[in-house]
Parts: sequence; structure tokens; C-alpha cells
Amino acid sequence: TSTLPLHRFSDNRLLTHRQLSRHLVGLWVTGNPTANALLHRVLPLGLMQYLKSNEKVPEEADRMHVRDNLKAVQTLSKRRINKLELTLIHWRTRLRSKPQRDATAQRPCDPEEETTADQGGR
Repeated sequence: TSTLPLHRFSDNRLLTHRQLSRHLVGLWVTGNPTANALLHRVLPLGLMQYLKSNEKVPEEADRMHVRDNLKAVQTLSKRRINKLELTLIHWRTRLRSKPQRDATAQRPCDPEEETTADQGGR
């Protein structure tokens, strides 16, 4: 005969509640005599015996969704960097594919040259 209750159902919502309850009670009771005294007054004797039991709890899958913020941010950052690199590669390719103009067309005009050209070389 075991003091650990056996659950013969597989409703995921209830399993999640059970795991959360175990976690919260474990945090509440850890090494705190006042919390232990309060639990003895509030909870049924069978549950207290279950909490004090040395029997191993059977392994089961953790059904709680834990959000890993660091991993999410790193993944998003990698995507943005990759997109930026891809954009820069395409931008460089487009610049190289454009025909080069001659050097005189790219040179800024000198205002004195324009006035002498307008006057007919005088």
C-alpha cells in the first residue's frame, strides 16, 4: 500500500494544475517551520503524510509551458542580422551591376567654367 495517490486519468489541464500545486507547495514549505505549522492546521492529515513520504514520485513529462525569453530574443536577433546581411548583399550586387559613368559626368561643375562657357570663351 502506497501513500502516493495514483492518477488514472490523462486530462492535461488537471495534470498541469497538479504539477503547479506540487511546485507551489514545495516552495512554500521548504525549510520554514511556520509554513509547516500552518500547513498542518490547514491541510488534511493524508495530504501531510503524502508530503512527508520518502517514496519516489514516478517520472512524468513536464506539461507546463516555460517561456525561454533569452532564446526567443537570440533567435529574433539572428533572424534580423541574417536579413540585414542578405539586404546588404543584394544592395552591393545592384550597385555593381549598374553601368559606370565617365569621370567627367560625376565631377561637380566649377561655377567659373560655366560663366566662361556662356560667354563664348572670352
